[in-house]
Amino acid sequence: MVTRAEFEQLADILQVPPASRKQFANQYAMQLVIADDARKRGLDHGVRYEELLKLARMQVLTRQLAQSLQEETAKVPDKDIQDYYNKNKGEYDEATLERLYIPRSQQQEPPKEALSEADTKKRQEDSAAVMKKEADDLRARAAAGEDFTKLQAEAYKFANFKASPPEVKMEKARRTGLPPAQAAVLEMKPGEVSQVFADPSGYFVYKLDQKDTIPLERVHDEIKSSLQKQRLQEATQAIQQSATPTLNDSYFAQTSPGPGSQAPMGTPGTRPPTTAPSNGPK
Repeated sequence: MVTRAEFEQLADILQVPPASRKQFANQYAMQLVIADDARKRGLDHGVRYEELLKLARMQVLTRQLAQSLQEETAKVPDKDIQDYYNKNKGEYDEATLERLYIPRSQQQEPPKEALSEADTKKRQEDSAAVMKKEADDLRARAAAGEDFTKLQAEAYKFANFKASPPEVKMEKARRTGLPPAQAAVLEMKPGEVSQVFADPSGYFVYKLDQKDTIPLERVHDEIKSSLQKQRLQEATQAIQQSATPTLNDSYFAQTSPGPGSQAPMGTPGTRPPTTAPSNGPK
């Protein structure tokens, strides 16, 4: 018989949510029945049982260590968060931008006659060159103060794009939301227009309208989460790198399965059938 206290302790350890506890109780009850029958058959003795038990212990310890490291690295002092924010304030710049997108090549009508490979390539290169020149021209007009929405419409019309032009306004833009090669636009001054950025999909031109630095209280949890992940990764790597397994390659060369062979059943990590107390907690 499993008492209520015993069941609740197990469910708490396994973090079984209340809504799933009845299902878990049924599974656990059946596992007890099956385990009891296995003991009656003497399956809890012998080399195979001991080796599987040893492996199971190691797997439990691995999970326990992972949980312990998560709990330890979750304790990030506010001072560490403040220090990180002060050292990386640039990451928390937030700007209102206008972005102009110019497609890399024009959409062209199919040729009336079949073209050679060389002619097809030249046709594509000419289209790309025309769009590059258009990107440079539009950038110059943007720097002269012309409206980005108007220029965006012209870019799509020039490229023969039938779809509606994209919205040029970008609110609350941060470095993490921009392609790495274009993140430098956040270093511009208000009113400044960027260079032409080339991208596999086309060309981009930015104008910075205004910029602010997000206050610490708005990014406190974001920084804390980032530091937690970083410290957990460092702690895990330190443990993994504390020892290096030495394997006998000649042995594994002799025992490696041939082509088409399958790994044997019951390899490490295989889980037993999920089953369980017919009566549930008392």
